[in-house]
Amino acid sequence: MSKQPKVKTFAEVVREVEQQPVVPARDYSGVVDPSGRRWHQHLAEISPARALELAKEGASIAWDPCGCGGYCGFDWYAADQAARMVAAGTPNVRHTKRRSGNISVWTSEDGGVLVVAEDAVEWGDVIGG
Repeated sequence: MSKQPKVKTFAEVVREVEQQPVVPARDYSGVVDPSGRRWHQHLAEISPARALELAKEGASIAWDPCGCGGYCGFDWYAADQAARMVAAGTPNVRHTKRRSGNISVWTSEDGGVLVVAEDAVEWGDVIGG
């Protein structure tokens, strides 16, 4: 006569599951810059004057040429290009029948700040010019 294996109780199964380590879910939201840093929208709209202030304080700058929120990707700007935008002054947010510009602020987990010009925005000779 053979021994039948012990059947676990529901409570034992639950206890085993609860004791297993939890693997954190990967974050696929937001936008990733060329260096691998992940950005999430913080403020959906800021004034052109505030965008200039943030850029003067060293915020990164990107352009969302179609205004899709990053689905198609952003154009990312280097420090020398950002300096040219700051030197040019306040960005121009245009609104026409077909296009509407906007400027938003995005942040990263490490406290970085990103100014995103969306669609019909001109900033110096770098964006939209």
